[in-house]
Amino acid sequence: KVDGQALLEDLKREFVDADCMEAFMQAASSRRLQAFCFPGALSQGACKALRNVVDSEPLSHSPDSVDSLPEHQRQLPATEAREQLEELIGARETQRLLSLPLEFYRAEQRQRRAEKETGTSCEDETGGDDGDESLYPPIFSLQEAFIRRYSSDSRPFNPFHMDRSHLTVNVALTSSDDHVGGQLLAVQNGRVQVLERAEGEATLHGSDLLHGVSAMSEGVRYSFLLFFSKRQRPAPSNR
Repeated sequence: KVDGQALLEDLKREFVDADCMEAFMQAASSRRLQAFCFPGALSQGACKALRNVVDSEPLSHSPDSVDSLPEHQRQLPATEAREQLEELIGARETQRLLSLPLEFYRAEQRQRRAEKETGTSCEDETGGDDGDESLYPPIFSLQEAFIRRYSSDSRPFNPFHMDRSHLTVNVALTSSDDHVGGQLLAVQNGRVQVLERAEGEATLHGSDLLHGVSAMSEGVRYSFLLFFSKRQRPAPSNR
């Protein structure tokens, strides 16, 4: 559960200037679903293996890019991430994770087709006609990956923000029931939503989703974040 007063305090911390307030109002007015959930993206064994990495190795306490608080995370260099993940969780689960961006793309395409069929599509929100992108799916490249640990006495929350990457893959390494507070919040479909997640469930969203993590009260929350860039796949040449 998310306490209403605590949520208001989170919002106050975020709205330190007019740009933050404008971003929130634009996100709150949108009636589109911007975050897609994929249950079972990782097995319980894989989640445990990634939690063990955070608990057994030194963490980065560098200032976070969102709020300048210590990160409390274990970075996986993008150039070595696939190899390290295969050692930690196996090739099959690693491939499952890295295939999620394409699944997100397909889910977005289905949503846009449904909006057009029902007459609820908005050009400003959908970005208009995708043209060749609907025929040739984009190429997603991993740019950054890290495992993060939240607790009331370390990294207690994360204020509302938008990511800089084209696509974010956020995997819950613990269930929402394993801790008090620390809920993933997203401003979509016209309101602030609490995204309750099971262990191993992945939430995918683009850079336009305003989101945050509510304050921790009890327990420990673990998550695995992967940031992807996106570029258009070249259309095959007709020779």
